[in-house]
Formats: sequence, C-alpha cells, structure tokens
Amino acid sequence: MTERFYVPAEGPDVEALNIALYSASILASERDSEIILVVPALKYASGTILNQCITEAALKKLTKGEVLQYQKVPIRMTSLKTLNPYRDNGVILALWAGDKMLSKIDESPDTIGVIALRWVGDSVEKWAKKHGARQLPTKMRS
Repeated sequence: MTERFYVPAEGPDVEALNIALYSASILASERDSEIILVVPALKYASGTILNQCITEAALKKLTKGEVLQYQKVPIRMTSLKTLNPYRDNGVILALWAGDKMLSKIDESPDTIGVIALRWVGDSVEKWAKKHGARQLPTKMRS
C-alpha cells in the first residue's frame, strides 16, 4: 500500500522542502528503497530553492540522471515529462506538485510512498483529501 503525505508549503519555503526531503529519506530507508525527486522540468531544477537543500554540484548531477546519496539513501531526479509510473516506484517526492503531476504519480501501481510539496493553489490538498494523505509540518519543532 502506498503511503501518502503532503506538505502545505507556500512559495519558496526552504524549511518545508528540507522537511519533505528528510521525511522521504526516512521512508525510503525504512522500506529499503530510493527517493525519486519529481520536478516540473529538469532544466529549471538548479535555479530553484533546491540548491539551498542540495549542493549545486549535486543538483547538476541529478539533472543529468545520476543517482546520488541523501541521508544514506539513493536519490535521483526525473521530470513530470519523463516520469514513468511503471518504473519509478520508490518514494516519490513530488516537488511543486499540481494536478497533472499528482495524476501521473497516481498511475503507478507499486509506488512505496508519495510526499507532495505544493507551491501555490489547492491541488495538493484535494489530492491529500482524496487519498487520506497525512500532513507533515512546514516548520521544524523548536
């Protein structure tokens, strides 16, 4: 069964992105899987807040298809266009997810987990309600 979570971030929220990444790494580690970062377009990935969570050098490698390590878990990146719901079935971190991305992710029959991070709008919340996804915090506890 696919575990689903969401982070109701608003705009460029680095702390929420770090929470989403860390949560994905925990789930992937527990299930002996990988993290698959799904972004709207690979060519814009390095010009986003991702470079405040992952080094610029690592981001460049990820956008070229390399598999790296994040918190001792394999991590790779794909775009909405190249996402294959039958192959990409680890722990999916849907960055800046919208209806189109979430619908494509839902086509995967074997996804271990999905963590959806929104940018704006209510697409993520509608998806979360439909699937009973659990909300993750947007701020670290003090």
